[in-house]
Amino acid sequence: KLDKKAGANVWLTVTLKEGKNREIRRVMEYIDLKVSRLIRTAFGPFQLGSLKTGAVKEIPRKVLKEQLGSTYPGKEL
Repeated sequence: KLDKKAGANVWLTVTLKEGKNREIRRVMEYIDLKVSRLIRTAFGPFQLGSLKTGAVKEIPRKVLKEQLGSTYPGKEL
């Protein structure tokens, strides 16, 4: 999704369900766009919100079970 243009810069929102190392950069390079910055806004079903770079927030088991269902590799709850 095209978010905005500011001079030579273009802000895009890209959703990737499953990716490989540097996949966004490679795809953009293929269409002659250079990526100067990537910002992750979610990881799987979890929105990162205002979580700071390098910060850690524990996710309660109940939430993991609700979000991941049978794919959650933890102990049976």
